[in-house]
Amino acid sequence: MQLFPAMAQKIVKEVSNVITEQIIVVDKSGTIIASSDESRIGNFHEGAMKALKQEKMIYINTEQAKLMKNVKPGINMPLYFDNIPIGVIGITGEPERVKSYAELIRRMTELLVKEAYHSEQLRSQARGLESFIYEWVNLDTIKDEFIERGEILGIKMTTPYLITMFQLDIQTQNPNIQMVEREMLEWFHRNFSMTKQDFLVNWGQGRFVLLKSIDQVFNRSYFTQQLTRWKNYFEETFSVRFSIGVGKTIQSKTIGKSYLEAKKALKASEKKNSIVFYEDLILELLLQEISLDAKKEFLSKTLMPILEDDELKETLKIYLLENQSMKKTAQRMHIHKNTLHYRLKQIKEKTGIDPKNTEGIVLFYLGLAFQSDDV
Repeated sequence: MQLFPAMAQKIVKEVSNVITEQIIVVDKSGTIIASSDESRIGNFHEGAMKALKQEKMIYINTEQAKLMKNVKPGINMPLYFDNIPIGVIGITGEPERVKSYAELIRRMTELLVKEAYHSEQLRSQARGLESFIYEWVNLDTIKDEFIERGEILGIKMTTPYLITMFQLDIQTQNPNIQMVEREMLEWFHRNFSMTKQDFLVNWGQGRFVLLKSIDQVFNRSYFTQQLTRWKNYFEETFSVRFSIGVGKTIQSKTIGKSYLEAKKALKASEKKNSIVFYEDLILELLLQEISLDAKKEFLSKTLMPILEDDELKETLKIYLLENQSMKKTAQRMHIHKNTLHYRLKQIKEKTGIDPKNTEGIVLFYLGLAFQSDDV
């Protein structure tokens, strides 16, 4: 274990919240790598080096400090990690005044070092897991060496898995984005994972992939309840839109098919703002296969004349959502039925498509679906 400047500066910041005296952190070469007084960073500290060599607390009074280079009165204490000295923390001040809490500060610092070490271990494991799963979902055949890599990471490759994808709609300028993503992982470990064979990994900006282990029978109802709790918690706590797509195929060793299914289900979920299972998709699957150029061409022949008319476009959308009920549409929009009749007539005149017959309904439904794809 080695003390690095970033970690050392974090220690100085944390300790400074507890005491008012100046703090320094010194590495094994005797160099100050963090300090309350930034002008001291980079200087060699003779007292700290003495504390390291003797592996004991060194008291330095005013007279002794005058005889040393870059040293102030205070106490210098070796820091240990697994019983090995890794550096020194120093408190500036008259030794008799600061010694009462010096040992407490040393122990607090060592706890911070251990916490940083274990956090880095977890981050390293998470990066290894992310890399492995990313490679895994793109493989059609699995070799023995790859299975061994999975076993080392704690993944039983013979266990059947179902892939689920999550998308947190977090704005990139949101300063809390890292905190929300961290809470996502912590919430999973606290409330979701019932077995060590469930894995959640980050998949980019606000996106996550869940490997859900399946034991013989998959209980969709219970799984939906779990996902609903998850979705509700984040939407209510962080005011973010939370989309969830669940694959259909349960696989062991090769999971690419389930991943592609979850990806398509997630795309549908982002439109519907609900949990979507791939097995429930019908029309959405067909729509996702249509090219962007074809969608643009379709829009030009259907919705284009009213795309800039928010009133008519919204009227059409509500009309379809209310299953072409004139009464419910008028009530929902708080308009008179005669006004609704007039607007539907305008839509027909501008587009040449009648929203009151079956063909018109289908054309407008598809047009609105394509338009929501930001074509």
